[in-house]
Amino acid sequence: MGGIDIRSGVDVLLHGAGIAEHIDLKKHWSFVLAEDNPGDVFLVRRALNEQHLSYDLVVAKDGEEALKYVAEAANGQRHVDLIL
Repeated sequence: MGGIDIRSGVDVLLHGAGIAEHIDLKKHWSFVLAEDNPGDVFLVRRALNEQHLSYDLVVAKDGEEALKYVAEAANGQRHVDLIL
């Protein structure tokens, strides 16, 4: 499994990956999550909070809504770091 290598980052154990990754904890992250199950959204938020990240999480109800959001990001209207 590939990792994220950000030179100014620190080691953080990402849940589910089982390996230490290098990420920048000082960065404000922007995530898009395509998920219609509130329980799964809760688990993702909890995992992100446990990493003490500064983040925005956009929850799309389905893949189509997520793709619309990402298309706006591609046009420079929004910024997305990671799509889940």
